[in-house]
Amino acid sequence: MSTSVKRPVLDNPEFPLPARPKISTGRLVLGCLGVAVITLIAAVALPWIIWNRQAAARLDAAIKRVKSRGEPLTTAEINEFYQPAKGRPDMTKELMAALAICEAASKAPGVPALPIVGQGAEPPPRGQEWRQLAEVEKYLAGQQQALDTFHEFTRRDAAARFPVDFTPGIGAVLPETQRMRQGARALSLQFHVHRHQGEITEATSCIIAQIGMARALDDEPTLISQLVRIAITGVALAEAQQLVREAEVSDADLRRLQSALRKISTTGSLKQALVGERAFAYSACLDPKQMADAGEMLQTGMPRELAERQPRRVLDASLMLELNLRISEGADQSLFKAWEEARATEDEIHTLAGTLSGRLYYTYTLLLSPAYSQTVSAFARSAAERDSADAAIAAELYRRQHGKWPAKLDDLVSEFLPTVPIDPFTNRPLVMIAGAESCKIYSVGLDGVDHGGNLTSDQKPGTDLGFEMPSGKKMP
Repeated sequence: MSTSVKRPVLDNPEFPLPARPKISTGRLVLGCLGVAVITLIAAVALPWIIWNRQAAARLDAAIKRVKSRGEPLTTAEINEFYQPAKGRPDMTKELMAALAICEAASKAPGVPALPIVGQGAEPPPRGQEWRQLAEVEKYLAGQQQALDTFHEFTRRDAAARFPVDFTPGIGAVLPETQRMRQGARALSLQFHVHRHQGEITEATSCIIAQIGMARALDDEPTLISQLVRIAITGVALAEAQQLVREAEVSDADLRRLQSALRKISTTGSLKQALVGERAFAYSACLDPKQMADAGEMLQTGMPRELAERQPRRVLDASLMLELNLRISEGADQSLFKAWEEARATEDEIHTLAGTLSGRLYYTYTLLLSPAYSQTVSAFARSAAERDSADAAIAAELYRRQHGKWPAKLDDLVSEFLPTVPIDPFTNRPLVMIAGAESCKIYSVGLDGVDHGGNLTSDQKPGTDLGFEMPSGKKMP
């Protein structure tokens, strides 16, 4: 017997099927647009979230690297970090009082017509008439107390901690740093008076005092202060070069000058500058108000109200710490390594500036990062000038003792030099060329090319950077 299975009747009126929904074209379009918008948001937001998480991890690692170095991370921490050099007497108050005297003197009528401190003609070579000598001596007499303080500061190998509040970061005010230029100019003018009058020991003391004054900025953790320090020592070295060309400097004075040169810090001062730049950048990334102040100072065109609404820039903070630390850690090895890292860092910043994502995600990095290669090269030039002068003096002392120039720099170690000086631009020994007229010791400079000892003070293309010690007869 067969049975049959009853199939449901689709149009059974007792069990009606629900009506199919009618989708309008407008709703369909809106739905598609919604999906597209959600997809687009996800495409942008997900990478942003991932990048920020990665940046947070990188930032945490960079912070640990800073802390392991025992260095400050924020501008507030710099205030505690910046202290007078240990083991040296603190003469901050005396130095500030002396600088105030120089500042007041610089505003007197007639000063703009004077050399060095004004726009007057450079002092003439020895043996020539100096028409402004009486005016210069009168100007210096009014600052004798300040000049005496500068010399005493140097004799005591003193240190200073100027009353700077670094909490505002890039907006921190550095009045004493600027006044240091005025004090150094007064010493420079005093040098020229002594040089012109044949007072060689006193002229040497003025050079040494300028170096000593510059060292008051050794520990100030700002790039501006360190560049001022470099400028002051650069003038002192130029005056040392002028002095040895014009006059016979005694062995004792040459050794005094050598001792002062060896106290000039370049690598340590570079690290101090990097500490400040690092803390300023990090604090600006995490504090929108500070970035607003920085934006106004840098004239970026970003309105203050917009800058103050900016979020914490974790991506910027992590990258800027990493780039800065690479150079600092390079400086732990040598100035040459720091310069290599600086050039690589600057290439990376330039690459970011050339991409839309770089300009979007690393705005603060592009705004706040200094020109690292130029910065480090300034310290490298200062080191090359210092070591060239030190070695050239050593060569002269050797000549006076042996009756001839040394055949090579190694001959100067260890009686006249502690070690053979290294060129910070090549990581090889400085070059020495000795002849009948003089001995030149030099660095090949920025271009890395040896131009045969073609020395100039401005590092023009085709020149080298160093010090020349003449052997011909000079004025007593």
